[in-house]
Amino acid sequence: MLGWAGILRLSHGVRNPTTQGTQMQSLPAIEGKNESSGTLLVSQVRAILKRAHASSSIEEAGRHLMEGLRCLVDAEHAVLLRTVPPKRPSNPPDDSPRSSAQFVAISGNSVSLPSQDAVQPWLELASKVLNSTSEEERSHFLDDYSKKSGLGCTIAIPVFSSMTGLTSVPNALDRNRPEVGADSAHPPIQPLGLILVEWSKRERFDAHQGVLHSVVPWIMDASEVWLSKPSRTWGQWLGKHRWKWLAGLVAVVALFQPIELWIELDGALQPQSQRILYAPSDGFVATFSARDGQPVQAGDLVARIASPDLQLQRVQLESEKRITSEKRSSVEVAVNEISNRDDSAALMRARLAGELEELSKRQEGIDQQLLWLDGEEKRLEIHAAVDGFLVCDPDWHDSEDRPVRRGDPMARIVPKEADWQLTSSVMDWDAGYVLQAWHRMDPKSDRVKVEFVLASEPGVHKTGLIESIDHAFRNDWTGPALDARIRPIDTLIDPRIGATAKVRVPCGRYSRWFVWFRPVLDAMYRRFWL
Repeated sequence: MLGWAGILRLSHGVRNPTTQGTQMQSLPAIEGKNESSGTLLVSQVRAILKRAHASSSIEEAGRHLMEGLRCLVDAEHAVLLRTVPPKRPSNPPDDSPRSSAQFVAISGNSVSLPSQDAVQPWLELASKVLNSTSEEERSHFLDDYSKKSGLGCTIAIPVFSSMTGLTSVPNALDRNRPEVGADSAHPPIQPLGLILVEWSKRERFDAHQGVLHSVVPWIMDASEVWLSKPSRTWGQWLGKHRWKWLAGLVAVVALFQPIELWIELDGALQPQSQRILYAPSDGFVATFSARDGQPVQAGDLVARIASPDLQLQRVQLESEKRITSEKRSSVEVAVNEISNRDDSAALMRARLAGELEELSKRQEGIDQQLLWLDGEEKRLEIHAAVDGFLVCDPDWHDSEDRPVRRGDPMARIVPKEADWQLTSSVMDWDAGYVLQAWHRMDPKSDRVKVEFVLASEPGVHKTGLIESIDHAFRNDWTGPALDARIRPIDTLIDPRIGATAKVRVPCGRYSRWFVWFRPVLDAMYRRFWL
């Protein structure tokens, strides 16, 4: 049975420390029975190393190397273990383990990893071998393991780094190598890993010692290359540009920070109370005596409408009145010219008196109709109902004979001390958030506080309170919307009727990513859920 030193002597060979196993330039003369078998072994070793070199991970490369080694030496198992230096305090107890092993690969088992129970005996054996302080102790551990497992032979091949200088000097491997133990005079040397090879029968081990002696140096070279790669740590996973990963982490955390969700609404400024002046009848504008923005008093004449029907009736009545007056004058003259000496004079006088009385009644009726026309024309005059400011189309002042229809708005009067409000449209895709904010408040004691900016006062941020929200959607060309009325809190410097406003409503705190991507999420929600 080979011990630790025997294993090192077995693995002794010509190794170039500057040439790794996966970058093989040439193989030495491999011991064999004849030249043809040596050539075949060379090709097999080359294939194993090339396949390991094409691997993308330590585990895959280890599986290929161990499978190739097991097949070449006809062993039961070939296991590759990585040495794990312990993290111990400065003054550890004497019985504490100085190193342990970590499973890497076993006999080309590429289907699935073996269970922990199957790997545990190899890990325990590796820990004992690595922590042993003498050659006899290591040989005892290997022999005892073979007997307990029912094996014919078990060897342990340590894989050292070529940077130690031991692999380039043959004699250092067997006699002058420092001991791997805490009690040695030299600093302890930690192997990179350990290769365990098991044979079920001793005869198979004896028959393949020559092949083992030839291929082990190259398997050790290839194992050294892969075991020299450090285990993936957090720092290495982050890579060289750790600040980029850190910035990404900070950005992700920032995306989940809650911020206020503000819903923007379009609104218009309107007075809460106003008087609208309508055209009382069809006709034409005769006079428009007021201008836009002019202060007016209650009763002031604003406009007068001319009705063609009333004008025609007045012309007809005045013409009829004139004719009646002329007839009455002629009858009165005829009455005065009748002679009293004529017997028929009394009869003529009576007839003319009746005609004169009829003309008088007709004239009286015409006068009453003219009075009625005066009242109707008076009704066509538009007067200010309250004190305030007139708001109208500036073109009305110079628009004589402009046709109007009954019910057309002519102007509106805003009281001097009018209270103003904003009327805003809440579209259906924003209505849910605004209604949630509205229902969170107690309508008897509190209101939703909003911010707005008027187009007539740009850059001046003002606040207001939502007074009411309609209970039904109205549908127009912009889509379903709710009407919200907002009462300004701040004083308005120069309020203008119909001035547009941008209103921002706070609707609660949501994560930053939701606030930023809410339009997309709402569109997807309406498309696939509603």
